[in-house]
Amino acid sequence: MNCNQATTLIGPYLDGELNEAQAGPLRRHLLACAGCRTGVQSHKDLQRWFVEAEPVVVPAGFAARVAQAAFAGESRALPTVPALQPTPFVVAAGRAEDRPRAEGRLLRFVLGLTSVAAAATIMVVLSTRDNRLSEGAGLRADERPRLTMDQAVEELEALQRAEGAGIAGR
Repeated sequence: MNCNQATTLIGPYLDGELNEAQAGPLRRHLLACAGCRTGVQSHKDLQRWFVEAEPVVVPAGFAARVAQAAFAGESRALPTVPALQPTPFVVAAGRAEDRPRAEGRLLRFVLGLTSVAAAATIMVVLSTRDNRLSEGAGLRADERPRLTMDQAVEELEALQRAEGAGIAGR
């Protein structure tokens, strides 16, 4: 079995959908291939994020009752949700003729505050655009040592062994 064949079987294997004739060769491949073992671990990690949903129990005859009601032309009203009524925004207590003037002042204040915030944002962006990475003996973040494929595989296998030891020690 090659890695491409194994990759297509990993999901069904973890879901218990493979028979023994399919699962046996996959298990042998996983024992020999660290990359595919990592793929299995990734699938397991992903599955931990999902919770099994409770099964939905549909009453007996439900579909027949719905179809019968639909063909009979029945339409039952859905429960209504009361509409949200807009509440008037009261700026200041006082006479009704003073409210438009107070709302206009509030609008001017909000627009002025927005323009000040926009100007401050532009100034921050302009002041930080010339920042560079620190340069010195080994301080550049963009200069990483290149790993060979063998070194990367060795590091991944060491991580898997450490993780396995951590799980076994629990």
